[in-house]
Amino acid sequence: MPSRPFPYPVSIGIDICKIRRIYDLISKDNGKWRRPFLRKIFNSQERRTLPSVLGEKQLSTAGVHSHNTWRLAQFLAGRWAAKEAAIKAIRSRRATFHEITIESREGRPHMLIDLPRAHSTETTAGKAAPSDRNGGEVEDGAGETHEARLSISHDDAYATAVVMAIDESPEV
Repeated sequence: MPSRPFPYPVSIGIDICKIRRIYDLISKDNGKWRRPFLRKIFNSQERRTLPSVLGEKQLSTAGVHSHNTWRLAQFLAGRWAAKEAAIKAIRSRRATFHEITIESREGRPHMLIDLPRAHSTETTAGKAAPSDRNGGEVEDGAGETHEARLSISHDDAYATAVVMAIDESPEV
């Protein structure tokens, strides 16, 4: 008898990140790459809350090879893994790190994913619009925010994350 497809639009993504890789990157060249790396991973809303989440001391480049830098690397590796897991969980769209927001609510990570809506109309201003994985074009700024379940774990040298999300689009 042939198998039946899973009846619910639930999708799971998982990722693992080596903390040392992030530590080496943010310590490189006396911390010169720390702020550009933060801009790459976090959207503007997340960057505004980083000082309250991490403390200004960990964001500065002072004491680059310190215990605080290792703690920052653990945090960043967990967030990196979480955003990669979210991208895997929402396979029907090409989500970017900046479309994924991770907040802390009651001491636990909470994930919001802003997905643009796909459409199949013409481009704007002569530029090709980005496209989703189903071939439709994506309209900037017009979309929906989805919540996803998130678990982040750190153990010795690795940070892992698992994301469970609703992905109602057909399999690609």
